[in-house]
Amino acid sequence: MGSANVKYTRRGWTGVNAGTRGLALLAATLAAVGAMLAAATAALAVSPPVNTVAPTISGSTVPGHTLTANHGTWTGSPTPTYAYQWQLCAASCSNIAGATSATYSTPLTYANAERKFAVKVTATNSAGVASATSAQSAAIPEPPAPTVTLSGRTVTWSAIPGVTQYVVADVRHPETARETSYFNVTGTSYTPSLEFPGEHVDYGIRAFTRSNDPDPPWGANEATLNWPIVGINAGAGWGSDAADTILDGHVNWDRVEVGAGSVADSVDDGFNVLGVVGNTDDGTPLSSINATTWGATVVDQLEDNPGISIAEAGNEMYFKGGVADPVKYGQMYLAAVTAMATAGIHTKLLFNMWGDFYCGDSSFISCPSNGWSQDSGGRGWLADAVAGVPGLAAAIEANGVSTHPYGAVGTNGADEEGTGAVA
Repeated sequence: MGSANVKYTRRGWTGVNAGTRGLALLAATLAAVGAMLAAATAALAVSPPVNTVAPTISGSTVPGHTLTANHGTWTGSPTPTYAYQWQLCAASCSNIAGATSATYSTPLTYANAERKFAVKVTATNSAGVASATSAQSAAIPEPPAPTVTLSGRTVTWSAIPGVTQYVVADVRHPETARETSYFNVTGTSYTPSLEFPGEHVDYGIRAFTRSNDPDPPWGANEATLNWPIVGINAGAGWGSDAADTILDGHVNWDRVEVGAGSVADSVDDGFNVLGVVGNTDDGTPLSSINATTWGATVVDQLEDNPGISIAEAGNEMYFKGGVADPVKYGQMYLAAVTAMATAGIHTKLLFNMWGDFYCGDSSFISCPSNGWSQDSGGRGWLADAVAGVPGLAAAIEANGVSTHPYGAVGTNGADEEGTGAVA
């Protein structure tokens, strides 16, 4: 019945409900348009992450320190979340297992010295995923130089966190030949043996980095150890004034060959005397010498030259006449020791060993396949002499040995560096 009062005219709807129906239609239209606009706006607001400023790294690359990643600047809606992956770089970069937080504590080791770090940041939102990688950090440094000190003969150095092995180098004659030996040390001190009396030695310490590093860097600090000169050779011949100067320098031993120098002059000058007795002509092979007669000669020389504190049984007896004859020399030495005991002479008589000799064309029991006797391996001059002369070993142990060269280890290559053979 309500519709009876409504009719349409050229001017539009007329009647009681005309205004209400028009407003409703307009509201519905506006609502639809608003929904469309909202949907379009929402669609425009969602966007995947895009990096505009690359991630960065701050902090020290020294082992044991902490690095911090800044994820950089990103666009994208909604706001992205960030994940991190730390990398170790050389020629290329590789992921570090488990290093996935915004900070990374570098391992306390210098095994990766000279390599660098990078961090890869991955940004994620509902519209997508993107990644960006930082520039590489400063290089992981080599270990710092240990601080080296000396106490007596012991070289010590400061411990470096993360370093478990050091290389010690002793450099002999640093201004001339620079003979260098290297020792791997797991602690922080090294006591060299008394192999180098009278030599000037520089000690350098470097921290070991990694097994494939062909030349780990030396520490900047070196220590110099001046080993004492305990004696000189034929010093009495320089005169009493020179002797006073030498003795003032705490050099108080003089090595004198009986017959070639004056033991009495050396004693008068105030020296302790190492007397070379029983020396034979370099051109005369030991095979032509009678051991008993030679022993008696040693006794005569000691009795005729009082003041000899220590005696040395000849000079470089290993190669007289160009022939190595260790067994014959052992017989001569033992004959001298026996004759001295009979005569009541208690002076120590040093067995003179030079070291190795070439035995490739001989029948020495200790000659190895390479032709060199290799005394430092227990197969050489001393080994042949002891094996061939019963009782010789005990005599040598009671008296001691001398070896040539005396102080300059390494000057005779065939000697396997001299004193290395004595032990």
